[in-house]
Amino acid sequence: MKISVKGIWSTFQWVIKDQKWSSIISLCLSLVISTSILSVIIFRDRGTHPSPSPPPDPTGWFDYDLNVVAPARLGIEQWKIGDYARYRKITLVGDDAPSAPAFVDFHIIGELEESDAHRHWMKITGFRFFRHIPTETYRLVTASDLRMTPLNRTYNLTSGYVPQLEITGQPSPQAKLIEIGPESIQTEAGTFECILYHAVLSDEKTVLKVWATSKVRPLGIVRVTSENETMELVSFGEKTDITIPTLLEPVIQGISRLESSCTSCHEVESCHERIFPPK
Repeated sequence: MKISVKGIWSTFQWVIKDQKWSSIISLCLSLVISTSILSVIIFRDRGTHPSPSPPPDPTGWFDYDLNVVAPARLGIEQWKIGDYARYRKITLVGDDAPSAPAFVDFHIIGELEESDAHRHWMKITGFRFFRHIPTETYRLVTASDLRMTPLNRTYNLTSGYVPQLEITGQPSPQAKLIEIGPESIQTEAGTFECILYHAVLSDEKTVLKVWATSKVRPLGIVRVTSENETMELVSFGEKTDITIPTLLEPVIQGISRLESSCTSCHEVESCHERIFPPK
């Protein structure tokens, strides 16, 4: 079967003259051009605003590891609203060079009575960022369990965004604590007589060294180190000037859990319209 250039040209002229086919060709060309322009915009935007990095590997990252070290096992029997501690965190990066110090805050900002237990709200700042914007973490916790679980609900709030409920899977087991002995630790917040523990995590490889005292709430920790991170107490005490973000007020009060997608924000008795009534 031979296909001549002349035959192809004749067919093309017939298609162009036919109004129906001409419209189809024009539509296809418009789609191709629009898609090309959109692709250029997307790639250009990615170059200006890089996508956020995926969550770090939990092993060796205090944001995850500290959740399995229960304050109750370090001598913290109860909390008061306002309990607050600030730490300086340093991470070893390439060639064992330390990163710039970052400050991490733990603050008990409220409490909530639920059918199964009495829990406190802990606000954590300094660990997480989204598009280089600091993210605040709000978690329901007890002194015996800081882990993220379906009951210990965790919400992340970044300025300019709506709060998000963090979906949790099977929680890691609590760390196994091995008491090493007493040790005096000097920090910017003062000198503390501590008990040194080795906290062995679920992988049986990661070991945190934890210097603990019941005098420092809410965590009971003065200093903690891993293979590549160190976190040391800077200040602690009671901080009662507590401001709850407006969008999280119904969550902190136990009115909404933000578990039902759109209805969490738009039902009258729930979150959004309770704060911003319809006009």
